[in-house]
Amino acid sequence: MNRCIEIHDSTLFEVIEDDEKIILRFNRAYIHQSEGKPGIDSGTGWGQEIALELTKAKIIVHLKSIPVNLTNGYIKIGQIISQNCIDLPIKESGNIELWFQTVQNEEIKIRAQTIISRELNKAEYIEEFKV
Repeated sequence: MNRCIEIHDSTLFEVIEDDEKIILRFNRAYIHQSEGKPGIDSGTGWGQEIALELTKAKIIVHLKSIPVNLTNGYIKIGQIISQNCIDLPIKESGNIELWFQTVQNEEIKIRAQTIISRELNKAEYIEEFKV
């Protein structure tokens, strides 16, 4: 089964900065699970607490407040951009850029060299997703 975080339906709960390490904690990431391509094909929606750990990371654009509901975003790894969907699990190295936009029209942009996802609890079923 293929899974991804759908950025536009997720809540970013915490941003932890520690030297060159940044942890993005989602207390309610919306996870789309599909036999096909998550975020596009039919499947199921799940809620789950997820942490994205970024190393050699720097926040380029800061949020003014947190927690925030996200409406848009992308992850760019090298030259490959994934709009609104972050594959799970993820463990990548290279030139990484994350950009999120909130319902309040605020933005956060982060550049990093590695990204690793951590599942912090068991996913809870929300709904069927049909195309």
